[in-house]
Amino acid sequence: MRNIQSTMMLAATRINFACFVKSAIILYNLIEHVFKDTVTAYKAAILYGINPASVFFSAVYSEPMFAYLSFYTMLESIKCMSAISLPLALLTLVRSNGVINIGFPMYFELKNLCDFASGETQRKRNILSTVWHILKFMTLSYFFTILSTIIITVSQFILLQIYTYMKFCTPIDTLLPTHILQCTIENDLVLPGTKNSVWCNVSVPLMYSYVQKMYWNVGFLKYYRFK
Repeated sequence: MRNIQSTMMLAATRINFACFVKSAIILYNLIEHVFKDTVTAYKAAILYGINPASVFFSAVYSEPMFAYLSFYTMLESIKCMSAISLPLALLTLVRSNGVINIGFPMYFELKNLCDFASGETQRKRNILSTVWHILKFMTLSYFFTILSTIIITVSQFILLQIYTYMKFCTPIDTLLPTHILQCTIENDLVLPGTKNSVWCNVSVPLMYSYVQKMYWNVGFLKYYRFK
């Protein structure tokens, strides 16, 4: 068991380190694409790598993969790539709050549509032509692209909540490892399969927000203190 745990920890650390390096490269490409300045992109990537919070990118934590997929989604959204649903879905699986990144492809799709319509208007000097070109290009294929992206991304969020609820809130037959049982006793935690958790009894059980509120004291303006 000890060898398996050590192997998993080592594998997770290597995966996170690779994602950290990839996220720095994607961040460089993203900033260069937006600002058209390689110097600014280089400085941002260096600061991203040496900032004190980079300790989270080396530990067994979800931050490196989340950052990599977030930057990748932003860059591909600017380029209006059609296969944006997959990284968005993976981003949502890594962290539930990754679902808000769905706003990037939606925004840039609408922006490109409005920019095209504006260019047509400047050439023809006619307000009615603007409306016509917007209606012409807002076809079923456009709506299908946006709708499919929303469905694929949100469905991963919902499936994650269902999976977590079934794993934690339904009775389990297998015995948990001794070190986990000891940790729950020392920290007054709720074991899976029990009905003592408030989260299991709410109408809409959202796992991530509950853990943040219950154990991390995360909430609106809760992080800030007068010191």
